[in-house]
Amino acid sequence: MPDLFTESGFHLQDKLAAQPDNSVAARLGRSPISDLRKAIGINDKFLFINELFDGNIQQYNHAVDELDGFRSYNGAKTYLIELSVLYGWDTESQAAQKLHELIDRKFEQG
Repeated sequence: MPDLFTESGFHLQDKLAAQPDNSVAARLGRSPISDLRKAIGINDKFLFINELFDGNIQQYNHAVDELDGFRSYNGAKTYLIELSVLYGWDTESQAAQKLHELIDRKFEQG
């Protein structure tokens, strides 16, 4: 029996998924970052402090300042690896992934 959402073997969800997301939120999520501190929202700030820096705001501030000061993508990524080892981050955690995405955006890496 034909499905209302199937068009000759092609599902509507597949058709919708194939279309690029050009919403304002999606465009902002892909836009380059010049200042990490300004790009990190309040919720992400608390997420990073609590999950990545063991609740220590001074260590978070120092790390953000250091990351913002790097002029190269490789330098920033190397520092992130050092931080992840120092604090024992789960690199697959939401917080670690978000921080990596921010660095990618800062240096316009895909």
